[in-house]
Amino acid sequence: MEPPNILSSIPFKQSPLNPGELNLTHYCMSFLLSIPWNDISVTGFEYLAKKYRLDVFSDTSNPNEVLLSLAGKIILIDVIIPTHGTYRDIRIALAFADATGEQYKNTGAEEILLSAIHENNTTLLERNVALLAMLDRCSPSVQQSCFQYLETLKSTFSLIYTSRLNTQAFNDETEIIMSAEGKPLNDNDGNLGLQLAFWKHQDFLYTAKISMNELPSNSLPCALYGSNLVAETPLKTSGEVSWLPETTMTQIPATMELLFEDYHIVFPEFGVQSLLDFLQITDLDLSENFLPYKTLLNLPNQTTAGYPSMNKSHIIYLGGIDIPSRSVHRIPYSHPRQILGIFQYVRQYLTLQTIFENVKLSSTRITATASLRLNLIMKQYPVIHIQYQELNKLSNVDPVIANVSVLPNGIVQLNSIACGNTPINEDTALKIQKMLQKTLNIGLVLEFAIPKLFNNQ
Repeated sequence: MEPPNILSSIPFKQSPLNPGELNLTHYCMSFLLSIPWNDISVTGFEYLAKKYRLDVFSDTSNPNEVLLSLAGKIILIDVIIPTHGTYRDIRIALAFADATGEQYKNTGAEEILLSAIHENNTTLLERNVALLAMLDRCSPSVQQSCFQYLETLKSTFSLIYTSRLNTQAFNDETEIIMSAEGKPLNDNDGNLGLQLAFWKHQDFLYTAKISMNELPSNSLPCALYGSNLVAETPLKTSGEVSWLPETTMTQIPATMELLFEDYHIVFPEFGVQSLLDFLQITDLDLSENFLPYKTLLNLPNQTTAGYPSMNKSHIIYLGGIDIPSRSVHRIPYSHPRQILGIFQYVRQYLTLQTIFENVKLSSTRITATASLRLNLIMKQYPVIHIQYQELNKLSNVDPVIANVSVLPNGIVQLNSIACGNTPINEDTALKIQKMLQKTLNIGLVLEFAIPKLFNNQ
C-alpha cells in the first residue's frame, strides 16, 4: 500500500451524481497513467505525449525517418526517429516560445533529454518530459512562462547560497545545507529543473525538487509569480533573505511544490498540523489519511540491535510509537520565502525518523548485554525518553535516564541525563549531545559513552 501523502485525496474526483462516491473511471485512468513508460519508439513517444497531455504531430514525408513534434503552449519537442535505426540514432530538438513571439533554445536541456534516450533510461526521460509538460500547463501565457520563472528561482537560490557561503556566519556548505535554504543543484544527475540539497547524514545527501502543479483545490495556495524575487544585496545584516515585497508579484492559477521523490518523510499528526498552519492552508480529508508511526516506519515494539565491533547488543523496547502519522512526499507552497520554514519541519522529522530507524533489528548473535527503553512523547517538540541499564549489573548499577528533544532544523538537544539520581556535569552532557547529533544512534552513543563517562565497567 502506498503511504498517504499530504495531497493524497486530491487526484480522485468525486462522482457528479454522488459526491460521496469515488469516480471509478477517473480512478482507473489515474492507475493506468501511473504505469511506468519504457517504449522508445514512434508509438511510445506518441503515448508519452498523450499521457502528459501534449499535442503530438507526425511527419512521415521523409522515408528514412519520422519527425514527431510534442507541443504545448510554450514548448516544442521535436523527436527525429530513423526508420531503420535504434534508439541510439534518435535526435532531439527543444524550443521555447517567448513573449516576443520568437523561440529560444536550451541546449543543456536538449542534451539531458538526448542522453536519457541514448542510455535507454526511460524512467529519467519520462520524469523530465513530465516536468516540461507540467510547467507548460501551469504557464498562463508566454508572458508568464513558468520556464522563465524556474530560471528566476535557480538564479535566486544560487545567489542566496553564494552570499551565505561568503559570510562569516557559516563555516562551510554543510552548515548551509543543514540549516538554511539548502544548496541549489541545477539539472542534477540528469533531472531537469532545480533541486535543493537540504539535509546530509553520513554520505547521503537529501534533496527536494521544486516543481509546479495545476491548482486542484481552493484549499491550496496560488503560486506568486515574479521576474525578480530578492534585493540586489540578497541578505540582511541579520542573515535573513531580503525578499522583495509580494506586491511586486502576481498570482497564477497553479501551486508550487517541494517534491521528495525518492524517499518518504514521516510526520506525526502534530507536525502535519503545525506545517499546514505555517503554510496557512487546509489539507483535504485530513483525519482519514493517518497511520500509526510504527506502521509507516515498520518499527517493532521490541527488537535487538547489536554493535559487533564493541561485542555489545541491546534489547530495545519502543513506546509511544502508535501516534497517528503521515508519509509526506510533496508539500505545496505559494512563495519561495516559505521554503526555509518547510525545511525546518522536514529536517526535524527526518532526524526523528532516522533515530528510530537506527534501532531496527540488526544481524547479531551476541546475547543482549543491556536494556534500552525509548519512549516517544509529543510535546512542543518530539521528546525521546531514554532508560538504559546493563543487564549483568542490575543489582549494583542505577539506570541511565535521559531526555532528548528534536528541535526544528533537526537539532538534537540533550535536555537532561543522569545516572540514577545523580546528574552529570555540563561538559560531559555536551559531549554526549555532539555524539548524538553526529550519529543519530542512541544505542551506539550510550555503549561508547557510558563506560567512559560513568566509570561503570
